[in-house]
Amino acid sequence: MGGRFVCEVCGKGYGSRRSLKRHMGKAHAEAPEVEASAQVEAPSVAEVAENVIAFSPKMLERALGDLGIERDAVMAHKVYPDRVVVIEGPTGYKRVWQRPGRRGQ
Repeated sequence: MGGRFVCEVCGKGYGSRRSLKRHMGKAHAEAPEVEASAQVEAPSVAEVAENVIAFSPKMLERALGDLGIERDAVMAHKVYPDRVVVIEGPTGYKRVWQRPGRRGQ
């Protein structure tokens, strides 16, 4: 998913200059100067959805099924160890699915 500082070689995004320099040193054996005002295009909704859904597909699919939400209606979501938070579109209605057996832990 992106960050403020993007590797010019492979396109990966990082949240800090230090992370980008570390990546460049390890992956590409170089450390270029990074401009503080580097502008990065925000990823499209489809790219974000694919990256996030790939994170924990089984837990997400179970949550969507239990909540009765279709995958196409999801604007955004966050998977936690004990719950899944889903923002359902187009109005941004927030729904929370609690993992069975993990409540109050």
